[in-house]
Amino acid sequence: MIEFSNNDAAGMLPMFFREHDPRPAQEQLNERYAHGGGFSPFKGFTLVEQSSGTFGLQYPGDPVMQEVSRALLHDQMLVLFEGSWLAIIEQNMDYVVCRVD
Repeated sequence: MIEFSNNDAAGMLPMFFREHDPRPAQEQLNERYAHGGGFSPFKGFTLVEQSSGTFGLQYPGDPVMQEVSRALLHDQMLVLFEGSWLAIIEQNMDYVVCRVD
């Protein structure tokens, strides 16, 4: 299990990831969140770097969703947003977004 910056907001999400598991977050989530649909990326989001050092997540036509918690897994940053959206961000800032509710 990994630690999120706000474990209360992250709920059960930390239990889906293991630091000793060398696989990327997408693969770990796909296996351990199978009851919730596994890892299913959702396209169309824009990741917004905010002046506060946090991220926002925006879908066209919707307001920006704010970051509620984050964690590191190997070389990936996992950022949880309002609405149970999770961004998995690579070191080069490539990212994928999925729903984890």
